[in-house]
Amino acid sequence: MRKIKLARQKERMILSDILPYETPVSFSNRGFYEFLIRHNISVEENELKWSHSNSTTDLLISIIFGLKISEINSIRNINGVKKISIENFTTIPFEYLIKHKRNEFRKLSIIHPRNQILAADFYEKYKEVIIYFCGKSQYSLRRPSRIARRVYWDENKRLSNKPDNFVEEEKNEENNLKSFFVYKEISNIFKFFESNEYHRCEKIYNHMAQLDVSKCFDSIYTHSITWAIHGKRATKNVLSKIFPATAKLKGTFADSFDSLMQDSNYKETNGIVIGPEISRIFSEIIFQNIDESVRVELRDFSLKHKIDYEIYRYVDDYFVFYNDPKDYTKIIEVLQVSLNNYKLSLNTAKGKIYNKPIITEVTIAKKYISDLIDEKVKYDLEEVGTDENGDKIYKGRVFINKRSLITSFKTILKNSGVEYNDALNFTFAILEKRIVKLLVDFNKISKTSSSNREFVYALSSILEFSFFIYASSPKVNTTIKLSRVLYLIISFLKEKK
Repeated sequence: MRKIKLARQKERMILSDILPYETPVSFSNRGFYEFLIRHNISVEENELKWSHSNSTTDLLISIIFGLKISEINSIRNINGVKKISIENFTTIPFEYLIKHKRNEFRKLSIIHPRNQILAADFYEKYKEVIIYFCGKSQYSLRRPSRIARRVYWDENKRLSNKPDNFVEEEKNEENNLKSFFVYKEISNIFKFFESNEYHRCEKIYNHMAQLDVSKCFDSIYTHSITWAIHGKRATKNVLSKIFPATAKLKGTFADSFDSLMQDSNYKETNGIVIGPEISRIFSEIIFQNIDESVRVELRDFSLKHKIDYEIYRYVDDYFVFYNDPKDYTKIIEVLQVSLNNYKLSLNTAKGKIYNKPIITEVTIAKKYISDLIDEKVKYDLEEVGTDENGDKIYKGRVFINKRSLITSFKTILKNSGVEYNDALNFTFAILEKRIVKLLVDFNKISKTSSSNREFVYALSSILEFSFFIYASSPKVNTTIKLSRVLYLIISFLKEKK
């Protein structure tokens, strides 16, 4: 399998950081990325330039940037390059709904191609600055830590039994491109519950509160990026001209990021587009400053981080470990005030407190689901001798009852209070691993017509179970997980005829 270096680093984010993950599997930015590369399209300091090749390219440029084709045609071609100044970059994102929870939908946005080009140039100009401003908080579990390697596979990777991550993760950076940045510490919130940090906190603290910020991305005020970087008072003093006229915000990193998010969202200042990774980076910079203000203020109240309490934050979800309820009350007060300074607030109605032993409903469900799959989806092997080469000979039985599997799965969710949506990714990942082991074990046994019939029935039951749980939450990520299961089984059956 061959690796290809991406020709120009800045356009990488068009492939990874602009589209929401929850887009149709058939929808991709690959063609747009190749179009940008082929024609060297870029925007710098409001100047659009591209390599002129033919009238079709010029027509596409005029459509993307809302220009008259006559205006494009009148531009002189200097050494194969055309340039034009652009005044207006404001566009309306394409919005669509996905199923979020029962009877609830979430609105996601695809940024206009014009602003995707701007975003790529923004990354190129400020990528190191982004890493710096995302590295201040001691609470953050998911933040850009460095730039990912610039390679991807030109073919699909062989399927393995390793569950997918969808961002590059420090200590686990892979050769296929998933995101522009490598992320520290974890790529998935559920990994936190299995981490060393979580288990260490379980030993030290008697309580954990799980909190989230109410309608975070819908509530973020775009100008607050400037408050986070330059300070709210300083920003307002500049804008109100209390500071000398030489103090300006125009053209700074914060101002450029603010403008980019506004232009990408029809000049909306209250709320940012939901879905693209660049939006999570925007919010992360703001939350980094909130985290630090909370830590400093709690220290002034003689509450020391990692001694009296510990806080972890994954995007807009907070996990607070503590022993003394009075300390927790003070932590919540300080956190609420710090969030309110940025026009954000905690969703207190959804907050949960867990007492020792600290274990969440999802963790309980995952444990029982793992046990269920291990118990029900397996081959019972018996060693019966060796062949002339000294290799072990096995006979085996496999019986997987789809009804029993489905009923047991529903019982686990009912008893743990977990919804299908919260358990499916994990279930498919475990199921995929067990199928791989099942196929390996089947290859070990001496085949008979009876063993073949048993195995086909077992695979049929697995498929029935897979489609049953998939039907409860048919989203893009579960579709991909189901497809991986199908690929394993179909490939095996074709190979074995």
